[in-house]
Amino acid sequence: MIGSANFGVKYGFKNQHKQLNFDAVSNILDFAWKNNIDFIDTAMGYGNSESVIGNYLGNNLQKDFIIVTKINKVENSYLHLKESLGRLKKENVYGVLVHNFNYYEESHSIYDNILRFKDEGYCKKVGFSLYYPEELLYLIEKKIQFDIVQIAYSVFDRRFEKYFPILKELNVEIHVRSVFLQGLFFLNTSGLSSHFDRVKPKIEKIQQLSQTSGISIASICLNFVSHNDNITKIIIGVDNVEDLQDNINVSQEKERLKPYIGFLQELEEQDVNILFPHFWK
Repeated sequence: MIGSANFGVKYGFKNQHKQLNFDAVSNILDFAWKNNIDFIDTAMGYGNSESVIGNYLGNNLQKDFIIVTKINKVENSYLHLKESLGRLKKENVYGVLVHNFNYYEESHSIYDNILRFKDEGYCKKVGFSLYYPEELLYLIEKKIQFDIVQIAYSVFDRRFEKYFPILKELNVEIHVRSVFLQGLFFLNTSGLSSHFDRVKPKIEKIQQLSQTSGISIASICLNFVSHNDNITKIIIGVDNVEDLQDNINVSQEKERLKPYIGFLQELEEQDVNILFPHFWK
């Protein structure tokens, strides 16, 4: 599933917060379509990402990409959802998510309007993008009906993992993001600030595993996540076609990583100052 944050805003730690131009986006989506990757994750909050995708789709009517978008805290959220469809040049989308649980806490009307949107046939599935397991527990305990949950999940971040079987029983799709933690796993630890001191040894262990096993860091990160059969979709942002080709290639290496899953599980990290890039220094 193609993540599109960098289609509309400067995004990504490893790539020095780069925003892609339209030609780069077009090349990525052309290549994705040719390789049977037909899901795009976007959001109202990703700058002009929805409009960029819509412009591409308007020029490529035969490429019927499946879209999941997310809505911010806005007045008259139903109207804004209709505007998202206009920007995307779509009559309907696959999914609509509340982008931040805080928006739902402040006013349940945002989700009521998403449900109305679904009832009227403008989207197939609805749900939430979450940051804390407590948010998921609230939804489950209050018996809120939802079809998709989007969460962070990586070698470091497994906070939601114990709830995956419950979500599977509820027929909720699990879409995971931040598999590469914005590229943190790839960086030379000597160039990282003291903010990362507690996890520098863990990053180095991943990099050492890559060197000794011959499995790339991208393959380690991506296939660690794909080994969890409860996960429905993995959202990956890319900077160019070469990145996407590399990710396609390493996705075929799942079995190579199997002997190292236990070792990687020991690298789990709980500190949200590390797990949440907006806390990074």
